[in-house]
Amino acid sequence: MKRILLVTVLCVLILQAGAFAQVEGINIFGYYQGQFEQSIVSGKGLNRAWNTLNLQQMNIMLSKDLSPAFSSFISLQLSTNFNSAKGWGSLNVEEAWVKYRGSDYFNIKAGLLVPTFNNFNEIKTKTPLLPYIMRPLVYESPMADLVSATNFIPENAFFQIYGVLPAGPVKIDYAVYAGNNQPDFISTVTKSASLSGQDTSKFKLFGGRIGVRSGSLKIGVSGTYDRTNPGSPYALPAYFRGTPLFTVAGMIGPVVRNRIGVDASYQVAGFTVEGEYIGVMHTLTESQKSFLKMVPLLTAGNLYDDLDKATYYVTLVYDFNEEWYSYASYAKLQDNFNVVFHSGMNNYSVGGGYRPTGSVVVKAQYAKYEMIDRVVADFAMDRYSLAVSVYF
Repeated sequence: MKRILLVTVLCVLILQAGAFAQVEGINIFGYYQGQFEQSIVSGKGLNRAWNTLNLQQMNIMLSKDLSPAFSSFISLQLSTNFNSAKGWGSLNVEEAWVKYRGSDYFNIKAGLLVPTFNNFNEIKTKTPLLPYIMRPLVYESPMADLVSATNFIPENAFFQIYGVLPAGPVKIDYAVYAGNNQPDFISTVTKSASLSGQDTSKFKLFGGRIGVRSGSLKIGVSGTYDRTNPGSPYALPAYFRGTPLFTVAGMIGPVVRNRIGVDASYQVAGFTVEGEYIGVMHTLTESQKSFLKMVPLLTAGNLYDDLDKATYYVTLVYDFNEEWYSYASYAKLQDNFNVVFHSGMNNYSVGGGYRPTGSVVVKAQYAKYEMIDRVVADFAMDRYSLAVSVYF
């Protein structure tokens, strides 16, 4: 009931904003992507196939200039055929911030925002700008219950200072930000001592990026510092073909986490090559290491006491002209403390698209996901997708 009421209130506010947009100076815009997908899963005891039509994502955004120096922005995101009455999909406020424009050199955002981390984080939901339908690992995963994007990227922050500094023939981009710890510490129980959605820790997220642009070359290095709470217990039991992979009784406690990101892109003769690397390092105390050694996370009798993980992707796009393009992409994910992903997962993707207008993109894509060690986790998935992405 509360969910339906929230949707009703949001719709009323959007309609009212539209009615007075010209008078009040409110800009309303957005984008959405609808898709058809055929999925085929293969592996011992896992063979199955299905297809579906899906409103993959829709974002409705409102912006307003409050003064020459201040502006405000709100983005509402609906995903996976959102229907509140039937419990389908999700609705969330992706961003809601006020911005101070001092100059190109110095700007401030305050409020709920997507922070700058590598190149892809801030644009990962902007479907008309992306060549993909299904994004690279970890931004999109066929095993989302085992792979959380939050473990690799900072999904939100609440304060960011950023700008562009000229340095002769190059430009230097910088951003520093702070926010709550990631969802491990966020309360989800409304009857607890803290309200739902509140950070229950005294730790906070700090991060930033510094990048260099010269012509069509762009390179950047990003980093974050926060803490993760592996859980109490560490993780819910995970199963593979009915066999428990890991269970942990007890609590490891807050663990210091550092993310390091590197991104680069270059354009020449119609080609664009871009890629990212993300490494996630954890600093464990001796008592935490001892606790993890007791965890029955077994692969041929091996025990792991390392929480570190990493992912990277490389994409090559070729624009035949302003309307047609094609691309190929490769991504890999590896998690030291996950029996399924300890050896890693490969993600291969090829596709293309057609832009009949500046606000419509028709896309096609084939993506394959495959575990590297098929003995431990005999899993592979082929996904064939068609989509239309629209900006309005």
